[in-house]
Amino acid sequence: MKDLVVLLDNGHGCETAGKRSPKLEDGRQLFEYEWTREVVRLIAKMLEDEGIAYHVITPEEWDVPLGERCRRANAFAKTCGKPTVFLSIHNNAAACGGWKEAYGWCAFTSRGTTKADKLADCLYKAAAEIFPEGTRLRKDFSDGDADQEAGFYVLKHTSMPAVLTENFFMDCRKECEWLLTDEAKEMCARVQVEGIKKYMI
Repeated sequence: MKDLVVLLDNGHGCETAGKRSPKLEDGRQLFEYEWTREVVRLIAKMLEDEGIAYHVITPEEWDVPLGERCRRANAFAKTCGKPTVFLSIHNNAAACGGWKEAYGWCAFTSRGTTKADKLADCLYKAAAEIFPEGTRLRKDFSDGDADQEAGFYVLKHTSMPAVLTENFFMDCRKECEWLLTDEAKEMCARVQVEGIKKYMI
């Protein structure tokens, strides 16, 4: 698995309704499309420094339809001549409107036993090593592994192992304030990269 291409997917777009935090008292607000694009740029730079090939499938600022995201990923995988994995970067939210109590980091795969489970396991291991002690890693061991499972479109309709990471809750005040820092963005990016490196061993 040494020769791998990582397909990076930016979560949501600038016009997507609701994908933002409540406003903090100082007026700052987290917009998911901005945060994910900044973190994907960091991931890309880190992968480049590690000599790991990557391709950003959604460089646009606007919200590329889910079907188009999958079409791009599958077309690239079909022609690149190397194994690929798909990594979609997001922020989580408990519900629309106001600050909520939910918090923590997690990774999703599609339902059932899939080839993406190994990548998700590697991401969880990296998260446990890199995030500060006491960080909540949201896990679901009902099927024997840590990742959470859902029928998200980009996980079901991509032809390669695909994982969607939810990088903390933008509607949890404490996590939102932290997510807006350079430290948080760097750390979240590093978790994705170190998880990929573990997967490639």
